[in-house]
Amino acid sequence: MEYTGVVDALVSLAIAGVVARWGLFLALALVDWVAQRRAGIDPSDVEPLTAVVPAWNEAAVIERTVRSLLSSDLPGLSILVVDDGSTDETASIVAGIAAVEPRVQLVQHGTNAGKPAALNTGIEAARTALVLTVDADTLLEPSCARWLVATQRHTGADAVCANVRVGNRSGLLTRFQSLEYIAGLNLDRRALNRLGLITTVPGAAALWVRSVVQEFGGFSGDTLAEDTDLSVTLLRAGRRLVFQDRADAFTESPTRLGGLLRQRRRWLAGNLRCISKHGLGAGASWPVRLVALPNLWFAHIGVYLLPVVVSLWVGIGRDGTEIPVLLTLGSIGVGLDWAGLLWFYAVDRADRRDLLYAPLQRMLYPSFIWLVFVTVLLRRPRSWAKIVRRNTASVG
Repeated sequence: MEYTGVVDALVSLAIAGVVARWGLFLALALVDWVAQRRAGIDPSDVEPLTAVVPAWNEAAVIERTVRSLLSSDLPGLSILVVDDGSTDETASIVAGIAAVEPRVQLVQHGTNAGKPAALNTGIEAARTALVLTVDADTLLEPSCARWLVATQRHTGADAVCANVRVGNRSGLLTRFQSLEYIAGLNLDRRALNRLGLITTVPGAAALWVRSVVQEFGGFSGDTLAEDTDLSVTLLRAGRRLVFQDRADAFTESPTRLGGLLRQRRRWLAGNLRCISKHGLGAGASWPVRLVALPNLWFAHIGVYLLPVVVSLWVGIGRDGTEIPVLLTLGSIGVGLDWAGLLWFYAVDRADRRDLLYAPLQRMLYPSFIWLVFVTVLLRRPRSWAKIVRRNTASVG
């Protein structure tokens, strides 16, 4: 058909664009790593901080999380755990710690009101200018809070992202997720940090300026991704969000396929609702409208649709002329991928045994992510799909 050549050109251009984006993000991430080392941030330039930990039925992990925060080397760190109507021993465990540790305070909701409400309760109760939000299953390096505070004081940022990684790399599935965090989520965050366009300050561990969060209405329950929602809201308003890669935090990732599926369905559904809510970012700066939000669209929609388009394109190929294009672009993409893997595992001082799982992860994981996308399209989750906590995360 006469439009076949146009289709070939458009699909080839789309694939080339994805490879080019990957190369650009990798380069920006490398530049950001160098820039952070030259920034001259003084880790002793700190001020008091309140860690807010929302918790709902977190008896399995809450004690280790609180004690991880108590081991912080940041002077003046206080801890406020908001028990969101738990029906297990979460509140009594925290109350026991608070009885002997004056830096720990327990606030209780009579009924379960949801994570955004628990976060807002903690932020309202805090008495420091800066707050650190920490998931109940996340452990922090002793220096994490100090680096976050020092970065905020140096940059004047409204929020600072920690370097969140997987803390329970004990099997195939968690190794897959570790690869995704280090050479995927955090690599993108480094690149967006260099552009000043971070769209997700991670809920697992991040510092916020309390007055700014309150000015914008706190964490919203409009979506299932309250961290992305607030981040994009601040970004559209011209606020500054930054990333500090020396602020290490380690979260417990799902160890079973069903738990991972529930978690990722919630993540994707929440981000799709954020996309719908913020649209094209009317009123925001042009970089936000032309780069940040389109990148969010690509990461949560385009990346799933492109494989379908490419598969159809190859399936209707007439004489195999598309194969050399795919091989060339694919080879470039694989080379960039491995460059990113090797470099960022080195700079993060991460467990390089993960890399042994990388070839298998690259083959199998995309199919799983596509399954997540399809199931969310068929039926979006309407509430938090809590995973089973196994208390297996560790620092480092």
